[in-house]
Amino acid sequence: MKKVGFIGLGNMGLPMANNIIKAGIEVKAFDLSADAMRRAEELGMATKNHASEVTENIDALVTMLPNDKAVENIYLKEDLIEQISQNTIVIESSTINPEVSIKVSKKATEMNISMLDAPVSGGVKGAESGTLLLLLEVMKLTFRKLFLFWILWEIKPFMLVRQVQDR
Repeated sequence: MKKVGFIGLGNMGLPMANNIIKAGIEVKAFDLSADAMRRAEELGMATKNHASEVTENIDALVTMLPNDKAVENIYLKEDLIEQISQNTIVIESSTINPEVSIKVSKKATEMNISMLDAPVSGGVKGAESGTLLLLLEVMKLTFRKLFLFWILWEIKPFMLVRQVQDR
């Protein structure tokens, strides 16, 4: 993977995106906070004026948003999910209720997009050091693509993964 979109550059998202940059992967980034965008630029990220611009020509999209409402707004109300290429893997790492994750994932499935609910554990220190625990449930074909992404990211996070049959 050579290009990653990252939406949500708060306490967790910015250091996660920075680790992707450190691995030599281009990051297109967006956040509502002007300060977060300034810090992202200083770290070498290509900041975009709108979340939809982040989805153009990327291999994976990571979202790390603050709550359920933010996730629903960006994916469903702003129709971001409809602007994502079917070749892009979507990794949703926000701390959200399972119902929201299911709703957004269902819409992604309708659009033939591989979307992973990938909550993390490890806090800001884990985000900064690249040692977050990722909890994933993923179909086999998506897992193969995702595994390559993590190898290239060179962060070597510990992952708990349950593969499910491809649909």
